Amino acid sequence: TIQTSAVELDEEFCNQRIGVEPGRYVRLRVSDTGQGIPPDILAHVFEPFYTTKESGRGSGLGLTTVYSIVKQLSGYIEIQSEPERGTAVDVYLPVVSEEPEAQVEIVESCRSLPRGNETVLVVEDEDTVRHLTVRMLRSLGYHVLEARNGTEAIVIARQYRKPVHLVISDVVMPHMGGYELVRKLREIRSDFRVMYVSGFTDRPVPAVPGISQNIPLLEKPYTRETLAHVIRTVLDAPRDAEPDKPSAGPQELD
Repeated sequence: TIQTSAVELDEEFCNQRIGVEPGRYVRLRVSDTGQGIPPDILAHVFEPFYTTKESGRGSGLGLTTVYSIVKQLSGYIEIQSEPERGTAVDVYLPVVSEEPEAQVEIVESCRSLPRGNETVLVVEDEDTVRHLTVRMLRSLGYHVLEARNGTEAIVIARQYRKPVHLVISDVVMPHMGGYELVRKLREIRSDFRVMYVSGFTDRPVPAVPGISQNIPLLEKPYTRETLAHVIRTVLDAPRDAEPDKPSAGPQELD
């Protein structure tokens, strides 16, 4: 069942929860009368890569992605569930009272966007996002290689004989994240720039020794226009500083 309603969240409600402010909200409720979710599982449903499905049947990122989108919209989400009675998911999105300013939308055609013919390796575990990114890049003139995970990206880096000019990698992926992947790719070849993408920019990502995190991070979802401009910024930057390369390590002084 899907329901929508206008609600007022008071201080008592908000004081019992983290990350929600009092005010007017639109509530979207999705509920069922299924078997419900056990309490020990319910406590982890928003954690990245947490899944009760067998290996290969799910990434464990579905509810994590929903959580991230709701937080980006300054909203709140919670799940209530009872075994054998069903589950209800409530999404609260804040009501905007101000009238939006009239704006003239400027749509750039593909021809007016920055283009290129370099080779780009896209590493993204979500098929829909990867396919869309690949189509965007090809429409801008780039030669595109694609990998579903870090393991596939490493195989491509070893087997592809021509230069790879740019690696676009998701930060949060199962088994091997983007930072760790870049470190491993640098052991194979060093002739590429790096750009990260992520839908979880409000969450800290563990650092990898020897890899700088001072690299462009594009927040999902992104448009073709944004992608086109950021890629050219990365590819056209001077080569005297490549912060994503492993450091040479400490040097002894005479």
